[in-house]
Amino acid sequence: MAQLKVAPIGEILGHPASCVCIPRAVFDEYHLKAFDCTVIGEYLEITRFVVEDKGCGHGSRLLRDLDEWARGRGLRLCLTPQPYYDTNERSVKRLIRFYERNGFVLAQEGEWCPEAMYKA
Repeated sequence: MAQLKVAPIGEILGHPASCVCIPRAVFDEYHLKAFDCTVIGEYLEITRFVVEDKGCGHGSRLLRDLDEWARGRGLRLCLTPQPYYDTNERSVKRLIRFYERNGFVLAQEGEWCPEAMYKA
């Protein structure tokens, strides 16, 4: 993950924000179809995350390595579980279970985004 580069883009919701540039090598290493994340204040927000081969551990490994990279920079991972193509409720529940298995917890009422999950 040392290959990731951060470039300031201004402010989002009153917090300093930066885009995270993800090189092709990271896509290849983690078998990613799509991946985007942004630094907003103290959070590294994953905005899109799709692996090619589900069930092979690539996604869990990416989350583990990304969390280590973020913590090394004083950031916490967060995301909003949303299926890439499928919008049914069962898909959202499946994503929530996946993220919970990887150490994420649902935000509490009144926190930044009620649908969000944070790395504990």
